[in-house]
Amino acid sequence: TGTPKGVVVTHGNLANKMLALVSDFGVNEAFRSALFIPSSFDASIEQTLLPLVGGGAAVIISDDAREAPQKFWDQLNSAAVTFVSCVPSYLETMLHQVPAGVSLDHLALGGEAFTIQFKNNIQRQIGVGRITNLYGPTEATIDSISYPVGAEEAGPRIPIGRPMSGYRAYVLDDGLEPVPSGVAGELYIAGAGLARGY
Repeated sequence: TGTPKGVVVTHGNLANKMLALVSDFGVNEAFRSALFIPSSFDASIEQTLLPLVGGGAAVIISDDAREAPQKFWDQLNSAAVTFVSCVPSYLETMLHQVPAGVSLDHLALGGEAFTIQFKNNIQRQIGVGRITNLYGPTEATIDSISYPVGAEEAGPRIPIGRPMSGYRAYVLDDGLEPVPSGVAGELYIAGAGLARGY
């Protein structure tokens, strides 16, 4: 609407989300997340808390590195970052100057459409152990649906996936009835991660 509004995410909502991601992403002491999203953006909470909940570390990426691809990759390498989470368009701007030998254990992308062509481009430029597509509005505590991207994907876009632990998702028609598989409808999200009032 263009009018800022607050979303009341409770500690319980956030705890549910972190537990789901710790399990899904295999977070442990070796997990090192790049922290470069401004704190005004909800995804910064994941970059900060996720590694700490699992005993890992949040690596703060400097402002100048965030804007310069070569410095960005150099800092990720020197700090032994294992996990990066961002929107596809940001990563696309950083792929132009990837030094040889860059690798990540895990890359999570969300907030925008993720194409097969872009996935292939990522895999040509970076060694990535695992790629996950994330989807969800702030009202569902950042992300609520995820898709582990396979080596071979069909179609023009990566699917948004299935509900994470603690969430449920339904595709419903105008009468709030489930639509058959393959039929368009509205996505409804429920579960322990849903913010107060939704």
